[in-house]
Amino acid sequence: MVSPGNTGLNAVHFLSYGPPVGTHNYFYNQMPEAAIIEAQKKTGFFFNENI
Repeated sequence: MVSPGNTGLNAVHFLSYGPPVGTHNYFYNQMPEAAIIEAQKKTGFFFNENI
């Protein structure tokens, strides 16, 4: 799943199915659940957010 906006509970639900999650790396606008992706580098990736 690639989430161009803020990632929250949708990332937790999607990770329970196994595929990786991609989202922007501007953590000021992220939900707390984005830390799951950051803590485990194999569960997803971050891309630069165009501000």
